[in-house]
Amino acid sequence: MKLLISETSVKKFFNKENVDKGKLGKAIEDLAVSYFRKPSIICDITSLYTNGQYMLLIMTSEYLEFDFESKLMSFIKKFIDIPVLVIITRVEGCNDD
Repeated sequence: MKLLISETSVKKFFNKENVDKGKLGKAIEDLAVSYFRKPSIICDITSLYTNGQYMLLIMTSEYLEFDFESKLMSFIKKFIDIPVLVIITRVEGCNDD
């Protein structure tokens, strides 16, 4: 998986002591988008932070392989040391203009 920035740079950022763990939502969303082979199938993506963990909600226009969520969680875990639950759902017509 090719990231827009280096993996080392991302890990250094997330390992900083002064990073507010509740303000990583945008970075988590960006990591998730970079994991998709076809980011154009993403209709909406949002992250929620509560009780020390994130929930990443993704709506797509196509079905994904059954273990895609767990693979994405593992990918994100390489960079962020807090729990991120990934939920992906297909929504018919969500990319229609």
